Amino acid sequence: MLPDHPAQPRDKQQSQRTPGREGTERGIPQVADLGRVRRDERRSRQHEKNNHTGIKKRNKRLPGHTNRNAQQCNSELTVSLDALERHYGVQSATWPTDPWLFLVWWICGYPASDVTCAKGWAALNRTVGTEPANILAASPAVLAGALKTGGLVPELRAERLKEVAYRVLEEFGGDLADALRSMPLASARSVLKSFSGIADPGADRILLFSGISPMPAVPSSSPQVVIRMQRGRPSDNYGRNYKHAQQIISESVPLDMQARMRAFLLLKCHGEQLCKRSTPRCMACPVEASCAYANGGA
Repeated sequence: MLPDHPAQPRDKQQSQRTPGREGTERGIPQVADLGRVRRDERRSRQHEKNNHTGIKKRNKRLPGHTNRNAQQCNSELTVSLDALERHYGVQSATWPTDPWLFLVWWICGYPASDVTCAKGWAALNRTVGTEPANILAASPAVLAGALKTGGLVPELRAERLKEVAYRVLEEFGGDLADALRSMPLASARSVLKSFSGIADPGADRILLFSGISPMPAVPSSSPQVVIRMQRGRPSDNYGRNYKHAQQIISESVPLDMQARMRAFLLLKCHGEQLCKRSTPRCMACPVEASCAYANGGA
């Protein structure tokens, strides 16, 4: 599985859902037809369920996802984010925000980063394209050749890409975004985490930037940033840091899509530029005066 944040690749048995030579020879239209049938069945079941239980179940709370009024949010973090924006400028996403396209983009680089994924993404678009049917029709060698520009293990990533394309067509009728919007939030998060390389940070990021839910998403490479700014020294445990950072964002940033995307992008930029995990450059930090970590916070 390709991890959600950079790490060494781990061997894992291929999913038995990945089409082999026989699967591709059956022809893409058959797979697409099956996807449309399953999509229609899914929509019908969801419509009946919503009529019976009420659409409010769609907003089931997740850990770190609380409903707070904007006036209740922590103005101190807002001031810090404003200072970061003055320092770095307005930030915008450099990755595709559609759930399916993000999965493709994420596989395009390894170790995954904005730079490696962008290189593989550009090569894939030039040679194959990003439609599920095109990816399934492409030979493994052609896919690996495109993905090689994005880093290590291109052959393994080519297999993963075919696996994801097959699932999106077969299980979600080729429209992953529509499928996720029709599910309860917890189910949508679980579905995303079932894809190779997607853990909590990736799932929350997809749900936020696709406009599905204002999740308190935290940059996978920089969970320490908001903890340092608001609380002090982060833990040595990554999972604990992620949950702690998510709680801070949930409590301190309005429950608003744009506000939480802005927070994510600024925290990500600050973590990459100055507030690095192992060697933070506190003397150059634009929020040093108010930072709990820089001022000796425990």
